[in-house]
Amino acid sequence: MVINLGAAGAAVPGFNIGAILHINKIYELDRPRLLSGDPVIHNPDTLNDFTMASLATQDRPILNESERLAAGVFADLVDMEGAAVVQACRMFGARAYLYKIVTDTAGCSTIDIIKNMLATRNSLFRFFSDRVMPHI
Repeated sequence: MVINLGAAGAAVPGFNIGAILHINKIYELDRPRLLSGDPVIHNPDTLNDFTMASLATQDRPILNESERLAAGVFADLVDMEGAAVVQACRMFGARAYLYKIVTDTAGCSTIDIIKNMLATRNSLFRFFSDRVMPHI
């Protein structure tokens, strides 16, 4: 099993910096299906009793509001690695669990994102230790 703990940006309003969510669906926006143009969808493994969210994965950070809103059509959060984690796990027959902490929202600068990552990283570790570990 692989547990991916990481940072994500909020693609839609309503998420606060520091919120931790369990990912239940991933839209790979950089790799659309050839015939339909729809994003490839990945379904990570999930555990009960966590707040769920969907994730859009792209190969670069989304820093401007229009790109964030475009990703928000598909998912609640955005990151750069979630889809790859699930793909690798599926290739090797491993379960994949993803938990993301919100480190940026619309209007955050790169400096804000870095500050928020530093400010929230310990709470993500405590969440994993206190809430996730007892489930596995």
